[in-house]
Amino acid sequence: MGKWNRFNPMAVKIPMDRYMERDAKNKPYWVKTEPEQVLQGLVATWQGEQRIYVVTVETPAEFQHVQPRWPRVIGPN
Repeated sequence: MGKWNRFNPMAVKIPMDRYMERDAKNKPYWVKTEPEQVLQGLVATWQGEQRIYVVTVETPAEFQHVQPRWPRVIGPN
């Protein structure tokens, strides 16, 4: 994680059954996920404050029209 080390990162799994992205025209785009899939995230701590960040990856080809970055969806394990 290199640059994140100073934030004492902790990996987390964010449960959900769908999530929303907005396209370039600010139109909502709902993505339904498979049962037990989760979003990969991390908790970063700085000066006693904690924030959760969603890990992103390159957007799959079929969703390129929505966003240039995409949440990383993983299985439950």
